[in-house]
Amino acid sequence: CVCVQMQPAVRSPQVQPQQAQQPGAAAPGPSTNNGQTSLEDAKINLKLIRGHAIKELTEILASAGGKERNKIMIFDPTISGPLGQVVEINLLKELGVDSFYYLAPTGINHPAKHYIYIVRPEVRWMKAIANHIKLHKSVGGEKKNYYIYFVPRRSMMCERVLEDEGVWTDVKIGEYHLDLIPVDSDLLSMELSSSFKDIAVDGDKTSLFYVAKALMKIQHLFGIIPNIQGKGHNSLFITEMMFRMRREMSSEEPLLVPEIDRIILIDREVDLITPCVSQLTYEGMIDEVFGIYNSTVDLPAEMVLDPKANEGKPVEGKLIKTYLNSNDAIFAELRDANFSVVGPKLQGKAQEIESTYAERHKAKSVQEIREFMNKLQSIQAAHQYLRIHTNIAERVLGLTRDANFRKRLEAEQTLLATLDPQMCMTYIEECINKQEPIFLVLRLLCLYSLTYNGVPEKVYNFVRREILQTYGFRYLFVLEKLSKLGMFKAQARGGNWERIRNDLELVLEEVNEKDPQDIAYVYSGYAPLTCRLVEKALDVPIPFVQKEYTRVLKPSGSNDPDILDGWAHGIDPTLDALPGGPAFHAIQSLTKGLYNDDKAAKVTLVLFVGGCCFTEISACRFIASKRPEDEIIIATTKIMNGNSLLESLFEKFGEKEEYATASSITPTS
Repeated sequence: CVCVQMQPAVRSPQVQPQQAQQPGAAAPGPSTNNGQTSLEDAKINLKLIRGHAIKELTEILASAGGKERNKIMIFDPTISGPLGQVVEINLLKELGVDSFYYLAPTGINHPAKHYIYIVRPEVRWMKAIANHIKLHKSVGGEKKNYYIYFVPRRSMMCERVLEDEGVWTDVKIGEYHLDLIPVDSDLLSMELSSSFKDIAVDGDKTSLFYVAKALMKIQHLFGIIPNIQGKGHNSLFITEMMFRMRREMSSEEPLLVPEIDRIILIDREVDLITPCVSQLTYEGMIDEVFGIYNSTVDLPAEMVLDPKANEGKPVEGKLIKTYLNSNDAIFAELRDANFSVVGPKLQGKAQEIESTYAERHKAKSVQEIREFMNKLQSIQAAHQYLRIHTNIAERVLGLTRDANFRKRLEAEQTLLATLDPQMCMTYIEECINKQEPIFLVLRLLCLYSLTYNGVPEKVYNFVRREILQTYGFRYLFVLEKLSKLGMFKAQARGGNWERIRNDLELVLEEVNEKDPQDIAYVYSGYAPLTCRLVEKALDVPIPFVQKEYTRVLKPSGSNDPDILDGWAHGIDPTLDALPGGPAFHAIQSLTKGLYNDDKAAKVTLVLFVGGCCFTEISACRFIASKRPEDEIIIATTKIMNGNSLLESLFEKFGEKEEYATASSITPTS
């Protein structure tokens, strides 16, 4: 798997062009030879999406010199992780790829004739590629062929940069439509790291076009999705583009019985509160503490390696990439549980494995011994997984027992319940004085501002000044962007958080985390607003337009006759009170006889536009588990948390790209 060979998506642009490691260099735990989830349990055949991506990449490599082994692939560092979810490195080698590199401004000297670049359409990568070409020309030697494939779509701005750099005639341009990729059997992601900032701050709707094209591909593979519900300006924009694209390619539309019955589109701007709250599921806590990127987490080697097998070998300071997906049966059982019940669950697994090992003493006959030996490999793998998850749980438990962590959780719960704003602001000021991590401070400030419709003006000005003096004036731009988003602003009259919270029952006083009955268990008492909307949307029967439903106004800003305002009478007033834009619904017409309304369970695709957290994914899974009549597939433009959302807003200063000279190009081994 490509993801095994290379590090996950790198946030800093200063990634050195290193050759990818050889297979097996990643986490030596179970199944490190293939980190792709099997997709066997998927509600629909998601292998079609993976197969489509593999077929397209195969055609790309075939167009660059066929199968002759004289080509290298150079990746934008953010591409390697998503690509590893769909294609294995052995296939790339079979297609003639000798080596793999990260793209960086410094040069690459390799005897290969074909240089294949797989990149996001960003100006900095065009300058890096142009620098490579100029260096090769200055050194001389055999002429090389350069191919640039943009993921998921090409950009006129990037093409213009190549022209300005004088290398336009040296490259062949194409597109690699790697958009929604299967991350797990019920999860798709586009992994567009800057989609939230591009849409909400910069007003750049390019990623919305990518989403619409990705959904059109889904419809091409699985049939037209007949029912659409949405909330937010961006969701409405995507729906209108889908309708327009469908009209333009009506003659090419496949006649397939729809496998997906409805799609629910929700903008991230509808709920900016949830990312600010600390995730409390097992997978969410791992993401908060270690960071999960493309289903992998970098763990200290001592947490992964068997101490008996590595006696005397130094491992301190080393990080090992470990896969986290449903291939790991223990993780699949723990991932969506509240962290408070993970310890007992791990203990139960340990006892289960121990009892299975004990069966060897009962094996007397040859047949019994053979049966035990057949189980042994899976038992040993489970034992390795158990050791890793026990070490992770112990590390996270140390954090949850810390007094500062508990105080932060108390402040978050108090803000959500709007009980004691003075106490919360005092705690936030204390965090600033202690120079706690800036992300922690900003998440709390945003949570305060969002629940109280801003911060009192005097306090707002004071806190802004304290942040700039404590953490540096480089955060001025972040504060301005948060103000533009309405996440951290001076207090204004009005505000409807309390109404929304009460109408949707977002804060529950009592939650059974061991045997949950409500999605609020993922935050120990707070139900993610987006997921509560998913519940309400699923309550609206299919088809949406019924005789008693008379609200047929057009949503604000839409002129499409097929898109109507609202979802259903009972929920519409609350939807209107939410930020982010209009609520709407639509029905896509199908060729007569294509729709099967007799299915035992309806399949719904829930798409978060702008990103979602692991806790929201867990909440959607919980909803599906409690509704036998509904199957849910989750999709998102990016899997994120509060830290990564804020990080996407940061301006990067002082990170000058260092471009290589001809003498600095080092031959590869």
